[in-house]
Amino acid sequence: MEELRLLHGRFPRVAVQTSGDGHDAGGAGAGRGGAGVIAPGGPADLVAFDVRTAMPLLEILERNLLPREVWIAGERVHARS
Repeated sequence: MEELRLLHGRFPRVAVQTSGDGHDAGGAGAGRGGAGVIAPGGPADLVAFDVRTAMPLLEILERNLLPREVWIAGERVHARS
């Protein structure tokens, strides 16, 4: 997220969805070994944010939101109350 915030701060006209595309299924291919696959039933890394708009990534970047939950290898490792 810090890289996206830096990019958005320097180049606010770059479409946020374009700059964030590498952080979804396309970014999964960067893994090594058994990593890099998004499939039903597989362990997942996930970060959940509370957003209020139809442009969630832009909202996260501009409001500096912190994650509500963080999951690593399918297990929740952080939950904000």
